[in-house]
Amino acid sequence: MENKTILEDYEEILGNKKLTNGQEKALLSAINLFAKQGYDATSTAQIAKNAGISEATIFKYYSTKEKLLLEIINLITTELFPKFQRKFFSEVNEVSDKSLKEIITFIVINRFEFMKKNHQILRIFIQESLTKIKIR
Repeated sequence: MENKTILEDYEEILGNKKLTNGQEKALLSAINLFAKQGYDATSTAQIAKNAGISEATIFKYYSTKEKLLLEIINLITTELFPKFQRKFFSEVNEVSDKSLKEIITFIVINRFEFMKKNHQILRIFIQESLTKIKIR
């Protein structure tokens, strides 16, 4: 997970899960389109076309577009964010012997770089999950 983005790690984790080819394609297509266009501006028809699957395949596994989004958010919050959090705290621990100013500078720069590198995924959380869907 060295310098991978959340999206790169997401793709890797999906590859290790017991999903059908259609499920994996639907999830990857949806996360890419939601990040680029937003949830509301993305149709299941677009997701299917982008994934190279039928819209019926999407509805076979995810009865609604919202359930597809919830599956994406669930995987990210339960598997990916904890990994990135552990990595961040490990990095902070490595600079813990520095001055307070250096630690704060490290944290600010580190989180800024994280947000810049992962802006598409963070956009989904800010625009979609926090405003439309109650995360359990």
